[in-house]
Amino acid sequence: MRVSYKLLSLISLISKRSPTFKVFLESKDAEVEALHRSGATGIELPHPSGMISAISGSSMTRVDVAVYCLLRYILRSVEICNSKDQLMTILFPKLPEFFLLSKQSKLRFEERCNRESAETKIESMMDALDTFEMEIKFNVKTWEHNKFLYQIFARDLKRFEMMALGIALVKNYLILTDFHVEENRPIAEYQELVVILSLIQIVYCFLYLIFGLKVRFTLTYFSARKAYLKQMLDAEAKLGVFDHLYILISAIMNHDQIIVFLFHLGCSTCGLFFSKAFYALELLSVINLSKMFKKFATILRSKGKQISFVLLISLLLIYVYGMFAFLYFRTAFEEREVRGGEKEHLCDNFHRCFFTVLDYGLRSGGGVGEIMAMESFHESNRARFYSRMFFNISFYILINIISINIIFGIIIDTFSDLRDKTSSYEYDTENVCFICSIDKWEFLRHSLSFTEHKKKEHNMWNYIFWMLYLRTKGPKDMVGLESYVNRKIVSNDYSWLPLKKALTLEEAKRGLAAERLSLIHI
Repeated sequence: MRVSYKLLSLISLISKRSPTFKVFLESKDAEVEALHRSGATGIELPHPSGMISAISGSSMTRVDVAVYCLLRYILRSVEICNSKDQLMTILFPKLPEFFLLSKQSKLRFEERCNRESAETKIESMMDALDTFEMEIKFNVKTWEHNKFLYQIFARDLKRFEMMALGIALVKNYLILTDFHVEENRPIAEYQELVVILSLIQIVYCFLYLIFGLKVRFTLTYFSARKAYLKQMLDAEAKLGVFDHLYILISAIMNHDQIIVFLFHLGCSTCGLFFSKAFYALELLSVINLSKMFKKFATILRSKGKQISFVLLISLLLIYVYGMFAFLYFRTAFEEREVRGGEKEHLCDNFHRCFFTVLDYGLRSGGGVGEIMAMESFHESNRARFYSRMFFNISFYILINIISINIIFGIIIDTFSDLRDKTSSYEYDTENVCFICSIDKWEFLRHSLSFTEHKKKEHNMWNYIFWMLYLRTKGPKDMVGLESYVNRKIVSNDYSWLPLKKALTLEEAKRGLAAERLSLIHI
């Protein structure tokens, strides 16, 4: 990393003389392409060692190759609209610290970005700049002070989850193959091995939470704190104990790995000291490895208020029915045999009656009336018969039909939303440019590569890195276009972005127009 920082002077030179280097790159691109066509092998960028064997007989020297590879590695380009609404290409250096932006953050942004329209996508990108800048600065600081921890925890964290899940699988396999009953007690022959694996799991999760929190969770906490202060509209507000607690819980809820390892730690500890049933629960951590289930949980969490309200109303209705059942129909409940051979009345007190209505009423297909004795239709008992009929039917309609189906409807709508968002996300990422919002078919209609357009001309991350690059420069260090765009960004004016515009597309259209004009002249 220290060696990379020594290149800053060279990068500064490149940023000042970008048109010259652009001409150089274009000339060298032609030579490299010629070498490819001639069958030269070993040309792999950005590593110059593979090209050295291919430059014999060409005009490219070893210095050319080294400079070419360096420029290709650090130079990025963006297209912007100037004050005259003309498209222009800007070259800029991707600073060394920008390489420390983690892949997890990039993937998280791409998955959570609001892609409903071109405006929402740009707004999401602008809102994420502060988070990216904070992560880059934090990762630079972590790299400088503890390079070893950064290299371990700043990359793909799924392998740590897989190791914890692997230990849980081994424990459950041992329990599955040799878990039997002796003298009415569950016994396992490999009890000592299961205990050892549980202790290993506890130590492993504990160490991850200590060192992983230091590297990854600290950043998540500060991001949640900044979002909370932004929501309060006071960036310098003094936070109390409950504010810090709320921020901590929010940060934990937004950090999947922390939840998973706390879950493993809790299940292994409870399984070791209380019940082996917690070892089986530990396997549910596999849900976090599935993107589909994570998206479903996110959408379901957004509808948690609706489900909670319906459950509360249902519980209150069952409470009301339990009260009526105890006061007027408790004799209709029969005695049931319980464990030990004894018989107990299902509604001998209100506490028991409420839980009887709750338990049997929800589980019985016809409602609570299925476990109550039939009323006589005798003329002297006719009023009680009708009241019981109304009681049974109304309970069945309100609880078994309406309430339960409302909950099922919310869950089904959640799956429908998940399907719609997934298909919309896939279509947008594959067929629409993030920056200019031009459809893929427009490029194909002009025989242009949409993939190359997204990768080189309108690379989303190049625009993000360029805006972060502008933040590293003072107002006096900015050239004309940089000052112009910086003023636009500060005033939340995004007219500098090439919305519905692309240089290659305009050039292709001009070429077609020139061809049509030539045909007319003929």
